[in-house]
Amino acid sequence: MTSTKASEDSYILGRSQTQSTFSETSSIGDTKQLVTDEGDKNGQEQSSMPMTSINMINSIVGSGVIGIPYALKQSGFLFGTFLLILVAVITDYSILLLVQGGRLSNTDTYQDVVLVAFGRPGFYLLTVLQFLYPFIAMISYQVIIGDTITKCFLRVGGDYLAGTVLVNRHFCIFLTTLVVTLPLSLYRDVAKLSKWAFVAMILIVFIIVCICIRIPDFSDVRATADAWTLFDYNFAQSIGIMTFGK
Repeated sequence: MTSTKASEDSYILGRSQTQSTFSETSSIGDTKQLVTDEGDKNGQEQSSMPMTSINMINSIVGSGVIGIPYALKQSGFLFGTFLLILVAVITDYSILLLVQGGRLSNTDTYQDVVLVAFGRPGFYLLTVLQFLYPFIAMISYQVIIGDTITKCFLRVGGDYLAGTVLVNRHFCIFLTTLVVTLPLSLYRDVAKLSKWAFVAMILIVFIIVCICIRIPDFSDVRATADAWTLFDYNFAQSIGIMTFGK
């Protein structure tokens, strides 16, 4: 049994090294850049563990803050909490599987793992999905920006800003897309977004502190009906929202 296991491991390693050579030299590989920075041999900036953690936390908290409360309402508070923990465990296990897959295939990016495992068709499919996922997410974020920033401008400026372009929903969406979203989307390496993710984390903490300070003024806000329901039959929607948030 031991010799059989050793031979299987050596076969997998030999096969993965052969495939990873194709992954590193292929023109469609994720690690091959069309333009490389001077002084950067790999064409990619290596991120530290703290910055990588901030990037991941920011991606989870950003969408989770928006969707998780609604997901808990749709599935019930008790059952929704259980689903949230279950999705977190599955997500953690899937990340471990991705790391193990990267080690077996001798690759260091998700795209190259898919390229080694499924070839060019899988890589092309992943490319389309990786475009659609953030594109749809950005649309939802811009809708939220258009609904909130205009109210903030009216709150601060009052009658002075009423009727101006600053309270126009479409103008605010266009401006934030042009000034904020588009420049950040032009980075070729996610590691370069770590600093901006850190700034976003600080702003999230600032918003939470502001909400805690203003809680006494929220006494006139109506309580949500059936907010503490233990179970609801709409939990299927909650699973999708939680998976998106994770």
